[in-house]
Amino acid sequence: MRFSEIVGHARVVQWLARTASEGRGPGAYLLYGPEGAGKTSLASAFVAALACRRRSPEGEACGVCEACQAVAARRHPDVTWVEPAAEADGIGIDQVRRLRSWLGMSATSAWGKAAVIQQADRMSLQAANALLKTLEEPPGPAAILLLAADLQGIPETIQSRCLRFFVGPVAAPVLARALASRLGLDADEALTRAVLAGGLPGRALDPSGSAVAASRQRAMEWIEQAVDGAPRELIGLARAADQAAPWEVDAQMQAMIWLWRDVAAWGWARRADCLIDAGLRDRVVAVGQLVDPVRAVEALETLLTARRMLGEYTQRRLVLHWAWMTLRRARTGPAARASHPTRSA
Repeated sequence: MRFSEIVGHARVVQWLARTASEGRGPGAYLLYGPEGAGKTSLASAFVAALACRRRSPEGEACGVCEACQAVAARRHPDVTWVEPAAEADGIGIDQVRRLRSWLGMSATSAWGKAAVIQQADRMSLQAANALLKTLEEPPGPAAILLLAADLQGIPETIQSRCLRFFVGPVAAPVLARALASRLGLDADEALTRAVLAGGLPGRALDPSGSAVAASRQRAMEWIEQAVDGAPRELIGLARAADQAAPWEVDAQMQAMIWLWRDVAAWGWARRADCLIDAGLRDRVVAVGQLVDPVRAVEALETLLTARRMLGEYTQRRLVLHWAWMTLRRARTGPAARASHPTRSA
């Protein structure tokens, strides 16, 4: 991975490239933001720039030398990646102890070593305390990069010892240009996928589009159950969402906002060309025919507020239930059925 391959994040790229160019790699860095925004790509490009033997004066790795190839294959002797051993596990204290021991060994390169800690927001408290000591008294020159989807999962004591960069969604036109160039999509299709992916390159650049499609399917089910399902379904949905990772809930909320935007647009215009994604058109239209257009627009405002609140409050279940009940009140006509016909199809 090279900086020139990063989609968006120009400020972060510029800062990291300059740091690599000036040989100021050692230090602690915290890259945080939603999954798929580009944190891993930025870390890979930075580490490659530090290790590259033919780095440009601007701090760009060549991408072809032995060191770049070794970094790309994750077999460079001076670079290590730390991540949870299993999906259900966090990063434990033993992993941090091994990291400290590894950092204490002599580097084979003049620039030192680099460690990338993925999902750092899933570190145990003991591991975080052990890492704190490493950040305060590194056993050797090293760049330590922490990647996290949830900043609240990183103790303040760790945050304060890192240079922090927010890696958020990329502007849709910027992401669309990358999609058109790399996937050969036409301009309209590229912009649609960029919008539906919420500006997250990792989701939009999936050639199959399966991640975006799956997210929208689940979001559509949320909407259908909110508008036309039984109340107990909403309780079950809120309970399940409460157990999901924050970034997953945020991605679902984002997809639901765009779908509900289509529902509201259909309520006002009754034209298919007003819809962003034709893939779920029939289901969007079915819901659009059940809701009052004015209330639908009001509910859209509620969804936007709810998404912001989810990033600020821990009572996710209450926030989600409030948002879904607002969608339910947008419905006109007879009382909701126990299940929606399109869900069982």
